[in-house]
Amino acid sequence: MKSAIKIIVIVILSLFTNNAWAGYEVRGKCGSSSIFYAEGELSKEPCSDQVVYEVIPEENKVIRKAVISSAGGLQADNSEYIIVYDNPSETIRRKNKTIQQHIIKAFGKVALFGGFEMLVIGDDFIMTVKSASNYFTIYFYNRQR
Repeated sequence: MKSAIKIIVIVILSLFTNNAWAGYEVRGKCGSSSIFYAEGELSKEPCSDQVVYEVIPEENKVIRKAVISSAGGLQADNSEYIIVYDNPSETIRRKNKTIQQHIIKAFGKVALFGGFEMLVIGDDFIMTVKSASNYFTIYFYNRQR
């Protein structure tokens, strides 16, 4: 009887431990506008997109699960990014003061026009910079809880 209880306890603990390392979801909503740069011209464009990422630190990767656009609706996605930097206590400047945030930086190839994207995830923001064959886009998202 005691060994059966021990086995049940071990199974339950292993389930909780495995779930703790399963990664976590990060959601963001575009702040107000995106920046588009092509052929020497810079323009701001309205933005109301939302993004959903899964951060999996133990595998050193981030997966973009979806982009929700007001123009095109839900676009399922599985773009993968490699985590190149993960600092749980980075000092950043914001409005003339310094604050501590957990910062993750990741880099990945996105399908659109052979582009590459750099992703920065903070405690209260997500920023992406995408480079394709002849243009750059910059998006700033407010983290959603």
